[in-house]
Amino acid sequence: MLECETVLQSFRNSIRNQKHQSCYKHFLDLITLATGMTARQMSRRMQLGLPMAPWYDATCRDYKRCIRWKRQHNQPFAELQQQYTTYCRLRKKQFKKEKADEMVGLIDNRSPKVYELMIAIKRTDIYPISAQSWTEHLQSHFVQPQESAPDLLPGQFNLPARHQLLSGQSRSGQILPSDIAVPPGACERYRNMITTFQHSNERAPVYELPPIHTLATTVQINISNMNTQSSPGFDPFSASFIKHAEETVQDDRGKSHTENVLLPLLTDLFHLLLSDGVTPHLWHKVKITPLHKKGPITSPQNYRLLAINGCIYRLFANVVRDLLMD
Repeated sequence: MLECETVLQSFRNSIRNQKHQSCYKHFLDLITLATGMTARQMSRRMQLGLPMAPWYDATCRDYKRCIRWKRQHNQPFAELQQQYTTYCRLRKKQFKKEKADEMVGLIDNRSPKVYELMIAIKRTDIYPISAQSWTEHLQSHFVQPQESAPDLLPGQFNLPARHQLLSGQSRSGQILPSDIAVPPGACERYRNMITTFQHSNERAPVYELPPIHTLATTVQINISNMNTQSSPGFDPFSASFIKHAEETVQDDRGKSHTENVLLPLLTDLFHLLLSDGVTPHLWHKVKITPLHKKGPITSPQNYRLLAINGCIYRLFANVVRDLLMD
C-alpha cells in the first residue's frame, strides 16, 4: 500500500513538472501494482479474462456474494460454501442434460441448426513461418532504400525516398502541399480553394483545450465504451481492468453510485499530453498480428499485418476524436 502511495505521489509530481515520459511510466507502474493487488482477490477465471460458465445463474452469484460478505466480516461460512458447491454441481449437471436433450430434439426434427452446432472450430496453430523469414519480410516491407534527394534537412534519413523528394520539392517551392494532397480532375475546384487560402493572410483557427471537467466527462464516456475483449497490445493490463476499476461512493444526498478510480489520473495525463502536443515513447511501438488472406500459409506475402496499439493509446485516440468532433 505504501508503495502505491509513493508511485502516486511521483505521478502527481510529474504532472506538476510537465514530465511526459516519466508521468506515463509512473502511471503504468501504478496500474501494474494495482493489478497485482487485485489479482490476489480475484478468481483464476477472472484473472485469465475467461467468460463465466453458461450454467452460472443468479443463484450462484447470490451464494458467492454471501460467502464473500461472511469472509470479510469474519463469520463462519463453511456450511454456506458446501451448499454453494453442491448447487453448482447440480446446476452444471442440469445444464449438460438440457443441452443433450436439445441436440437430440434437433436431430429428430432434422433441423439445419444441427450443422451449425457441429461446425469445427477454427484452428489457431502457430504459423509455419520462421522468425528469420518474418524479419526479412518486415524489413523489405517497411525499410526502403535511401536515395539521394536534393536539399534534405537533417533527420530525414528515416523517411522513404519518395517522401524525402516530395519534402525537398515542397520546401524549395517547386510544388505546393495541395499538389500532393489533392489529385487533379474532379477536385480541381477544391485544389484552387486550398491554394487561395494558402496565399491569403487567413490562418487556420487555433484549437483550445476544453475545461478539465469537460475533458473528464469525455474520458469517462470513452472508458464506459471500451471493448473489454480487445487485445491490450504491449500494455501490462487489459481494457477490462481500466473499465471496471470502480468503487462505490455516496453523494451529499446519501445516494450510492460508482466512480472510476482511474478517471482523475487519466484526465490529468491526457490533459498534459494535449496541452504540450506530445505522446509517450511507449505508444510508438505496436504489436503486429498476421492474418492469413489466401495462398500458401508458408509465405509471409500472403498475410495481412494488423497493428494493435495499447488500450490506453486507443482510449486517448477516442478522446481526441470526440473533442475534435464536438
